[in-house]
Amino acid sequence: MNRNTRIVALGLAVVVAATGGTASAGDLNPPPGPVAPTMKSLSEVEPRIAINATNTPGDADSLFKITQPGSYYLTGNITGVAGKPFQGTPYLFAESEKGPGVVD
Repeated sequence: MNRNTRIVALGLAVVVAATGGTASAGDLNPPPGPVAPTMKSLSEVEPRIAINATNTPGDADSLFKITQPGSYYLTGNITGVAGKPFQGTPYLFAESEKGPGVVD
């Protein structure tokens, strides 16, 4: 190592040592009061409707029928019944050759 390199290395070491003791991660004491959620729940952000016999009852022609716009989700597996398709309005599903909202 030459003399200039040693001076630069020593200067760098002094700067690191001088600033290393002042670095802080912030206060480790929590704020006063009870712990409370800081975010909205999923049902507040995106309300969804379960596809089941209560919320989306079928009729003689379908197992479940969605008649209102919205966001829907399955709560479990659905076992199809011959001759009873899952039906929804045209804005929920694309038109198929069997009719609007019919999904095989």
